[in-house]
Amino acid sequence: GHPVGFLRPNLRQLNNYAANELPGRRNGEFIRVAGMLRMRQRPETANGTCFILLEDETGAFNLIAWASVFAEYRTAICSSKLLMVEGHLQIQGSVIHVIVQRCWDLSWLLARLTPVPDDDTPVLATAAPIAGSGTRTRQARDREIKQASLFPDARSFR
Repeated sequence: GHPVGFLRPNLRQLNNYAANELPGRRNGEFIRVAGMLRMRQRPETANGTCFILLEDETGAFNLIAWASVFAEYRTAICSSKLLMVEGHLQIQGSVIHVIVQRCWDLSWLLARLTPVPDDDTPVLATAAPIAGSGTRTRQARDREIKQASLFPDARSFR
């Protein structure tokens, strides 16, 4: 399964929509989406605008971050593996974009995905609730570090 699929219950609590739900929404609606960061582009001809492709378990969707938003959220956009954004939905025919207003780096959630014990298949599940607070054992920390290494680091650019 897709890593975001295992986090979907947690993302639902944060009022996130999946990619396959976007066509049913209204143009201009303020929404929140999250996904694995697949691509970022800042063409010189775009005057600082950043075009981003996110992917979740249901598909991919496009984001547009204007230069001022990119400057404000540069760290999250350039270094995250799992990105959550709020913004306005822009629908023109069959093309759907989210115009980014705010961003959050949720990459730390990926470290909570661990293999299900006593099972030979590589299925992932959340190791602990997001809202849960408590002490972690050294073994849990080591497992999170090992799991995080399965996901490649995001590439930074100027």
